Parts: sequence; structure tokens; C-alpha cells
Amino acid sequence: MLKMAKKYVFTGSSYSGKTSTINEFARYGFATVPEAATILISEQLERGGDILPWIRFDDFLEVLIEKQLELETKIPADSEIAFIDRGIGDEFAYFKYLGMEPPPAYVKASREHRYDGIFLLDTIPGYRQDKIRREPLEMVQRLRVLHEEAYKEIGYDVTVVPFMPFAERVNFIVDRL
Repeated sequence: MLKMAKKYVFTGSSYSGKTSTINEFARYGFATVPEAATILISEQLERGGDILPWIRFDDFLEVLIEKQLELETKIPADSEIAFIDRGIGDEFAYFKYLGMEPPPAYVKASREHRYDGIFLLDTIPGYRQDKIRREPLEMVQRLRVLHEEAYKEIGYDVTVVPFMPFAERVNFIVDRL
């Protein structure tokens, strides 16, 4: 029987250290999945596309869930553990923030593609906007709360990873696997 990797999601608002933490685990040889939204936004910006959340939100959501699932299927079969930079449930926080119901594709994906654990990284002090991180600080702070609520609502226990020196954060996560 084919054994699947245990999948752990790193979630949290912008500027919480998710990508840096993912990169550290990759450095140690763990399978990792990059953030689908960042990939899509970067690709669209590079080619002058308009399937961006601030221009064509509905089209962006449609492409985003497809990209998320595609990236997760690329986890090597021989991996014991994989770390994912944002999971399917992350978008549920954005839907809550916008006061909208999750599209059926997201509900279906959240039921069919489950994770073994959710680590919510607290925001790092000193948040600033850039070409990809466009959210104002108030939105970032609200989304931190909504990410935790959203994952709990779709059936997960959430482990909050407080802000602490980077090496301590990595050890904190490893101790809870």
C-alpha cells in the first residue's frame, strides 16, 4: 500500500515568516510546497496578466484552487513529511473577511484534501506593504484571527506558533510534529 506523506500547513497573515520557515525545512531535506497565490500573482505581474485578486477576483480564485491542488500533488511519493506554505483553508479566512460564502470548489477540496496538522505563525513585528503584500496592517491583523477561526471551522486543531527567534520557531514546530 502506498504511504502518503504527512502534510503540515504553515498559515498566518502576511509577514508571519511562513515562507522563511518552509525554506528552512526544505534546507533540511523535507518536502515542501510553495505558496500558490504568490506564484500566481508573480506570474501574472511578470507577463502583464490581469488574473490578479485585485482585478479579477473570481477568476483568480478559480485558478488558485487548481494551482494549490496541483502543487500538493507534486509532493514526492517517498516523502514522510511535507510542509505546505498556506493550505486550502487559508482562503476560507479571506472569504470570511470579504463576507462571502466559499465557492463550491473550495468546500469540496477542503473535504477531500486533508492535512495532518496546521501551524499558525504569529505575525512578525514591522509589517510593510510591497508589490505582493498589498494588505493594510489592519487587514493583516484581522486575517491572523480569521485564519485560526477558518481552519477550526473546517475541522482542524490549530497550533499557534508565537513570534520568537527563528531557530526557536523551527524547534517549536519540530517538537509538535
